[in-house]
Amino acid sequence: MIDTNNDGIYEGYKNWDKLCDDDAYAFIVGLTLGTSSDNGYVVNADTSLLIETSGPVITLDGRGWILQNRFDRGEPTKPSNVYALTRYDGHQNIFLMQVSGFYQVESKGLTLIKLSGGFEILASPPEWHVYLGWKGYECQGPPPRQRTEKKLEVNILSLFDAQGYFMVGSMTPFPKAKDCRPAIMLGAGFDYGKEIDAKIVTIYAQSWGSGDLAISWHPTQTFAAFGLGGKLGFSLFGIDFGRGFDANAQGQYPTQQNS
Repeated sequence: MIDTNNDGIYEGYKNWDKLCDDDAYAFIVGLTLGTSSDNGYVVNADTSLLIETSGPVITLDGRGWILQNRFDRGEPTKPSNVYALTRYDGHQNIFLMQVSGFYQVESKGLTLIKLSGGFEILASPPEWHVYLGWKGYECQGPPPRQRTEKKLEVNILSLFDAQGYFMVGSMTPFPKAKDCRPAIMLGAGFDYGKEIDAKIVTIYAQSWGSGDLAISWHPTQTFAAFGLGGKLGFSLFGIDFGRGFDANAQGQYPTQQNS
């Protein structure tokens, strides 16, 4: 990860020499980019390129800010909106690209819209994958594997939230089976919530839904899951008077793994 001072001037890798083999030569170039007409307000970014002759190992990474004054980037409240990493490792024959982003629009202390997500591309024959968002567990390492989740997400007015993901590859975390296999997975969901606080009484309405589909071809197997729910009611003096429902269904075919 690169580092800059408060003026946005590139300072390079910290301890970059430790990233390379002792008998290898390395070259590093850093560059600060941005739109010139507005002094980098629309887009400004810090990028770096590291080349190690042994392998070779080529790393290109950077982080960027969108619609932000570049002189405010050192403040904790002004994190970068985009981070990107591209790396080729000739030692292990691995190509990896990762991009993650976050952006929100605020007005008078109210978050109008918030966007977040990322994608990852891995090519390391015979393994490969393309992830747009993520749901499942880590495929690396022995069981038990840790579950993780990082979907594409859109939030509007802190009332409506939508998420989604798409994953395909030779090592994809198949649901329920708790193993990684060649498969394609996709899914989406939403959440809605509205609450009106009138001091002694609070009125609320909530709804949610989700759907997931996974298809593997070695072994041949299909998994699907759907859910829908909602709740409507009010609370008076801390006592809840609400009614709701929550329906879920899931299935897998065939139920046993067939090679």
